[in-house]
Amino acid sequence: EGDQARLATAEAHLAGLAARSMNSAAELNLAEIDYVLRLAQERLELFADVRTANQALAIAGQQLAAFNNPLYAGLQQDIASARLQLAEVSEPDSVSIYASLDSLQSAVLSLPFKGGETSENGVPPANGMSWWERVKQSLSGLVTVRRDTEIANSIPVFADQDLIRQHAWLELEIARLAVLRRDQLSWTAALNRFAAALAHWFEPGSLAARDALAQLAKLKQQEIDPAMPDISAPLTALQALRAAAVPAPASVPMQPEVTEEDPAQ
Repeated sequence: EGDQARLATAEAHLAGLAARSMNSAAELNLAEIDYVLRLAQERLELFADVRTANQALAIAGQQLAAFNNPLYAGLQQDIASARLQLAEVSEPDSVSIYASLDSLQSAVLSLPFKGGETSENGVPPANGMSWWERVKQSLSGLVTVRRDTEIANSIPVFADQDLIRQHAWLELEIARLAVLRRDQLSWTAALNRFAAALAHWFEPGSLAARDALAQLAKLKQQEIDPAMPDISAPLTALQALRAAAVPAPASVPMQPEVTEEDPAQ
């Protein structure tokens, strides 16, 4: 820490000496680098845009390398360290997440409900039904029987099935919006509500439900809001160098006060 403090002091003194030979073009280049570093920090803090922040840091490093001035060696090291920190950020695969959500939303429209006779793939069997079962199926839309048992409460009537499917579909849409906002709490809550609806209303033994549960388990493991590193060190170092390079204003000598009693003075 002591060596770093002495190095920073030496760089500040060198920046003051370099101010005597710095022309307007060099100062303009430093202002551009200052803007690029500020852009990298804002894109990362406000939008978690790791890719743009890394590109901005790379541009700033290339401009500093073009100076070929050992004065900015410490600043180049700060930029390289910031880029290494960005490379360690594990960004979520948004394309894969959106594809999984689209697949689940499509599956919701055909998931079989509990209590219905379904085959392994969730489609009602067409063959092997007796004449009495076919009569009951044809009359099922005319008569609705409500039971108050615990099992019956988990079997929706035909009039409520569309509402249940729409509610499950909207939970997945809320999860999609949470990915855009990088809201980990809303993401987890929406997936948990969808899982609860899937377990309560739909047939867990069907093939479509098993596939949906497998995709849901993978989505729950996704971290959509990873921690972002602090890349403010290059901008802080550059601002310190620019502040130290500004020459101090020349002091104006004080004029002697002339009074009317002593004109000669």
